Amino acid sequence: MIELLFNNDNRCIGYSKIPHSTTNDYEIRQVSESELNKLIPDGFDAESWKEVRRHYKLNGEDDIIFDEDYEPKK
Repeated sequence: MIELLFNNDNRCIGYSKIPHSTTNDYEIRQVSESELNKLIPDGFDAESWKEVRRHYKLNGEDDIIFDEDYEPKK
C-alpha cells in the first residue's frame, strides 16, 4: 500500500510509502500500486502509475480517477 497525496484542487501531488500524518494542506488516500495501474487507460503511453501520477485526481465522491486530459505545466 502507498499513500497518494492530493492538493486542494483534488490533484495528486505526490506519494509516500510510509504513513503520513494528516494536515490541512492535502488529502491522503491509501491505495495499492496495482489498483493505480488498473486505472491507466489502454493505449496510454505509460508502464507504471509512477510515470503518470499527476494524472490521478479525486472525483466528487472522493474516488481516485485517472484524468486523461491532464497536461503538466511546463
